[in-house]
Amino acid sequence: MSIKAKNYLYFNNLIKFIEGKTGKNNLSSLVREEIVESSKDYIAAHKVKPDLETSTTNIRRNRKRGVHTNPMLESGSLMNSIRATSKGIKFNEYGKYHRSGYTTAAKSMIPNKSVPKREFISFRASDAEKQKIISKIRSKFVKLVKSKLRKK
Repeated sequence: MSIKAKNYLYFNNLIKFIEGKTGKNNLSSLVREEIVESSKDYIAAHKVKPDLETSTTNIRRNRKRGVHTNPMLESGSLMNSIRATSKGIKFNEYGKYHRSGYTTAAKSMIPNKSVPKREFISFRASDAEKQKIISKIRSKFVKLVKSKLRKK
């Protein structure tokens, strides 16, 4: 008895893709973009902790914009600034203060107030979010690999 193969899978394209600069850039880009998307969703879903203090909520209540009790959503500027670049993930300059925590200056509305660290990059903030991101990246990478394994 003989078996005849009708279809072949060629691995050369896949190997060239993975070893080449294009493959590395595609995977790196995929990771960065997934983290950016997840981080924006993380902020919008009110998952950034700790919650705002009552004094901050009261200050915001007196403004005309309305009350956002979710950290990082008063203007949306920080959330909207998060983007993927070729070197990593960028966001507004003041985002670094949220990620590390800080003490307000003596000239601010609330002098010498300690503001807690609020991690808004979801990959760093939550193990559950990290697993979701990894799962999505894995799924997208498998699709990419399958597209490079073409039948001839």
